Amino acid sequence: MLKIKKIFFVIIVCLSTISVVAQQDAKSILEELKKRLSEKENYQTDVLYKVYKGYQSEQPHETSSGVFFKKGNNVYSKMAEAEIVSTKDLYLKINHKEKAILVANGSQEIQNADQFNLDELFQYLDVDTLKVNTTSWEIILKAKPITQLPFSSIEIEIDKKTYNIKSQVFYYVSQIDFSKELRKTDLAPAKLEVTYKNYRTNKFTLSDKVFNSKQYVVKKNTKYVAVNKYKGYDIVDVIQPKK
Repeated sequence: MLKIKKIFFVIIVCLSTISVVAQQDAKSILEELKKRLSEKENYQTDVLYKVYKGYQSEQPHETSSGVFFKKGNNVYSKMAEAEIVSTKDLYLKINHKEKAILVANGSQEIQNADQFNLDELFQYLDVDTLKVNTTSWEIILKAKPITQLPFSSIEIEIDKKTYNIKSQVFYYVSQIDFSKELRKTDLAPAKLEVTYKNYRTNKFTLSDKVFNSKQYVVKKNTKYVAVNKYKGYDIVDVIQPKK
């Protein structure tokens, strides 16, 4: 009996050691990822979004494609019926379905498409698993017991050679209504998979014109007005006075 207890104790110690090593290695990989992302001045990537009904489902319930383009302090992204333009002077969020444009203060800190705040990440999530593949790392992060995050875990796949994020999978806590009929409900947990492909640091498919806020809105007197193909869109102005 004593021998069995000793073996069991050794197994527990080994598993704990492996867990600690995995956490340290995963954090080192994510720190290097953060460094590489901060060094990206100009780049473009195609983005594919897939929503799944249920965690185990392999058949997407909904799919949409988009693009992310960063040049200097300017960012443009498009996904399905939404566009975002972010510059240091102005932030625009365009909803084509609602025919509305949100106008807000610009940001001095530009986020990358696949960038996240590591300090904030580890405040709410713990490294659960690190899987080492031939060409990539897979890191699984799980939410801490006391947290208000909308998801229970995140899977991140990172390319070993480039440190580009290949994909992120989010497992949401709350159930979503997948019903397409107004009077019916079809609740199930949702999984969101975001895949990044065709990273470019030159020969962009988009021009710098996408960063020009005046092709979306112009200021007339004290109000912003939608122009060009966005003419007629409602404006939601949340500009805050500069301090």
